[in-house]
Amino acid sequence: MNSTRRFFFGLIADFAACATLAALCGLSIAVYPGVAAVEHDLLRYSVIYVVFALMGLLIWRQAHAGQGEPRWQYFAISSVGVGIVFFICNIAIGHFESPHLPLLTAAVQLRGAFGIATTLIICPGVTFIALCGWVRSLLLRGIASR
Repeated sequence: MNSTRRFFFGLIADFAACATLAALCGLSIAVYPGVAAVEHDLLRYSVIYVVFALMGLLIWRQAHAGQGEPRWQYFAISSVGVGIVFFICNIAIGHFESPHLPLLTAAVQLRGAFGIATTLIICPGVTFIALCGWVRSLLLRGIASR
């Protein structure tokens, strides 16, 4: 395959991965109970999406340039497992710091390295990036087999 076609198909795969990321972000916002907050601050959520998409593009292209294509599905599953472990740590540390609060409230209010923001970056953040990388690699593999 010549370099122009490879570049063009790479752009199509990047677009598909970013569209998948947008769909996953939209789905998570749709099930989020505070969806009204998104309607009032659309700019903030758009900027968050753009940052995630740019990070994704950087990760996907770097991974593709490496020795072999990573197994994105394993990264996605692993990030869910690590996210569960981090959330359990959120609950335990939050309860230790604020025993008077309910467990989930203490976990959500926890700040720092084991805070809820770190957990959310890992899962669903890394999970979404990995799933979109998987979509991108499947598309590139399908195009390359033609």
